[in-house]
Amino acid sequence: MRRVVLIGFMGAGKTTVGLALAKLLGWRFRDLDGVIEERENLSIGRIFAERGEAAFRQAETAALRDLLQERPAAGDLVLALGGGAFVQEENRLMLEEAGAITVLLEAPLEELQRRCRDEQKVRPLAGQESDFAALTTLQKRLLQKAASLLKPGGMLVYCTCSLEPEEGEAQIAALLAADSAFRRIPIAPGEVAGLSEIVNAEGDLRTQPCHLPHSDARLAGLDGFYAARLVKA
Repeated sequence: MRRVVLIGFMGAGKTTVGLALAKLLGWRFRDLDGVIEERENLSIGRIFAERGEAAFRQAETAALRDLLQERPAAGDLVLALGGGAFVQEENRLMLEEAGAITVLLEAPLEELQRRCRDEQKVRPLAGQESDFAALTTLQKRLLQKAASLLKPGGMLVYCTCSLEPEEGEAQIAALLAADSAFRRIPIAPGEVAGLSEIVNAEGDLRTQPCHLPHSDARLAGLDGFYAARLVKA
């Protein structure tokens, strides 16, 4: 049975992307938080409030284990994990042993914060601005862990919808400086419809608002987007 598992910070879009991907592939989709709520007959918010985070993590791991042990007849699966599930070592080991394809979704902190604030959804670990800020290091840890899990010859594609170099170019520069096993695979203009202006000097994809001019100001301006492609030796 094939499995694609989406991981990332709360608000990264794992459920939205997962539903779209499952539809495209013709696979099943499950949201791990939703599975936990069905099994426990409680909302995630109430589990945290009444039982605490430790009890929630135990329920999370048990639900993930059962999903990964499903029989092949159940069908291929796209699975969205909760924001903190991949941080738990036991969960990472189970995913690795199951041979799951793990995809990290990332977005700028400001955008993640806006989504969590605007959504009509209780997120126990994002209730306070200070709590949210304290969790920002999780993004960097996820990228580092994804890099460490990659096998030799594997490819890492890092993307972020942000104009801030600190969230794009600087992240990749830091990773390359810290881990000599990785090298950049430059993106060729031919891979992006010949738009050489959106490929920077290092060979990474970098879009700017100026890359989408239009006579109608309401239709002008491209989102700031950055993507780098690396391979592990």
